[in-house]
Amino acid sequence: MVEKKVIAVVSGKGGVGKTTITANLGIVLALDYNSVCLVDGDFGLNNLDCVLGVETSDNSYDFLDIVEGNCRLNQAVNKDDMLETLYLLTSSTINSNKLVSKDNFSKLIQKLNKVFDYTIIDSPAGLEFSFERAIMPATKIIVVVTPTITSLVDASKTIQKLKSMGKFDIVVVVNRLVDKYVKSGDMVTVSQIEELLLVPVIGVVHENINLCVGKNLKTLFNKDKSLLKEFRIIVERV
Repeated sequence: MVEKKVIAVVSGKGGVGKTTITANLGIVLALDYNSVCLVDGDFGLNNLDCVLGVETSDNSYDFLDIVEGNCRLNQAVNKDDMLETLYLLTSSTINSNKLVSKDNFSKLIQKLNKVFDYTIIDSPAGLEFSFERAIMPATKIIVVVTPTITSLVDASKTIQKLKSMGKFDIVVVVNRLVDKYVKSGDMVTVSQIEELLLVPVIGVVHENINLCVGKNLKTLFNKDKSLLKEFRIIVERV
């Protein structure tokens, strides 16, 4: 029996591929017949639906609608059209950001956790209110970094913030690694990342143009077996 988990995917800064990592984790878990709900916790700059290729209309319900009682939970959760066990809950617009309290967010995530094997929250970048709200209900945190000094400095601050909030089950995924640059010394190594952040690295995703050009992620794995292998390693260690 699968142990139900709530996972928050975070980053110290934007642009490191956090949302893509979130989407791929959900897809791989769903490919293995786990029930997965991906939650877009980034109010305002929410684009998890675009990354997943899930079409939502202006009339679709979202997070705020559930909180305000405009719909039931099952009305707001969008079922993926290709993967039977993958679902998405979109967030509201930036204007409604403050209308969803930390407590309401956590209560809704707890409801999802009773239904799905995995609830994965795509957290906003930064360390302010929205970030705190997104990570509060999480039992495990994945910090996405790129092998650059600026990303690692921001990730270090993020990890310190997480620990100050009582979150200690923290792991790292390194994104956009390029082996030749690591060998030449232009990129830091995985060992150096672990030494700097004092958090275990559970997986590496190499630079992959297919992740940047709008390819359908759910069909991409059929063609790119090396990418699938990288994400399976992450899933196994989660």
